[in-house]
Amino acid sequence: GISGRIEVLDIVRRNKDYESFVASQWEKKNNGFWIYIYGKPVYITPKHWHYCNYYYLDDGLPDFRFIDAEYYYWWEEVVEKEPWVYGGIEMTMRRDGKSYRGGNSCLFNATSELNYHVGMQSKTNDDAKDLFQRVVVLPWRKLPFYFSPKYDNKTYPVKEIKFRDSDSEIEFDEDDTLAELTSDELHSSIEARSTVHTAFDGQKLGFYFDDECGKTEEMLISQAWRVHKQCLRVRDRVVGKALLTTTIEETTKGGLIE
Repeated sequence: GISGRIEVLDIVRRNKDYESFVASQWEKKNNGFWIYIYGKPVYITPKHWHYCNYYYLDDGLPDFRFIDAEYYYWWEEVVEKEPWVYGGIEMTMRRDGKSYRGGNSCLFNATSELNYHVGMQSKTNDDAKDLFQRVVVLPWRKLPFYFSPKYDNKTYPVKEIKFRDSDSEIEFDEDDTLAELTSDELHSSIEARSTVHTAFDGQKLGFYFDDECGKTEEMLISQAWRVHKQCLRVRDRVVGKALLTTTIEETTKGGLIE
């Protein structure tokens, strides 16, 4: 509860060792870190570090894999740092971890940035709800207090997490600063919506995640992308990124690109 959270924060603030540890975790989340593997220095990106240390799969924390390191290199250098890139498409075999990597990206930013909104879809409405539970809700519930901001007190949300106090009615726009909010009330959100091409029409998104887009059954993915691409920009400036994933097999009619 809130009282327990306040008590833990007070303990950390009064203990220099605890405070130093929490600060070190935020340093790695913000900047990544270097480690020697087989005698060679390897850079671990912030999202990859978070994935290996704090993001839980259905059977526990993921193992370190170089293929994941390469994936996060691609995302950081080719997608995030390029101002004109809207996102990326990932095509893999089944059970390669693409959905969980996408879920990690959803949580990473929404739990640490102000007014950061994530939109999620999948090939059907039921799949979107299941995806939200598997790759967002369950890992989020295992985050430690220092990476878990205030939320609206829904312990097992069905389709949306709002990272704000349950009593808060105030909405903030992109120009508001951290000083205007409490340190752990971000007014960010993660939401899974129906498989329709106008699901997030008109909403500003920091991240749009469409899992198994090549298997979409209830909409044309090409129409959905034309609409949701606009959610990632303000005028001529790209302000959000998209991740579209699919397994390598025959696409459905809705998953075909026109």
